[in-house]
Amino acid sequence: NRRDPARALAMANAALQEAPGDARLRFLKGLALFQLKRMADAEHEFNGLIEEYPELPEPYNNLAVVRAAQGNLEGARDALEAAIRSVPDYAVAYQNLGDLYLQLAAQRWRHAQKLAPSPVRATRLKALETLLEPSTDRSSGEASRSVTRPAESAVKRAPAGESTTPRRSSPTE
Repeated sequence: NRRDPARALAMANAALQEAPGDARLRFLKGLALFQLKRMADAEHEFNGLIEEYPELPEPYNNLAVVRAAQGNLEGARDALEAAIRSVPDYAVAYQNLGDLYLQLAAQRWRHAQKLAPSPVRATRLKALETLLEPSTDRSSGEASRSVTRPAESAVKRAPAGESTTPRRSSPTE
């Protein structure tokens, strides 16, 4: 639950007592931990999912979000590239990677401007920073943020009697 991540975490933990291997519940737990700003715990949860289900791009994507929130942009880039290697048509990872490259570029331009100030560098840096400002996609009304966005769902619950191996679901974004 986006509005009450503490409640979502409690519910996920309770459900995991009954089904400790449920990847969907573990994914939701990782999201709740991220929303509660418990970054080390969220990172641990997503790393565990990646270890067990390397074919799913969403845990890599969310690991990237956690790393970016911690300021580890290179680590976030590595996770997004792994998401794309696992599923080459995963659009959310490409979008997040593009946002991340903009952040890395702005970081480098800031450093260059600090080392040797110039009007040209200042203009380019301002243009990059404008691209990083939150905006709204006019076609969908969806807010776009400069930070990478977590995937909201990764797996669907297997019907009773079926394997608990997760199946990729389409991104909700």
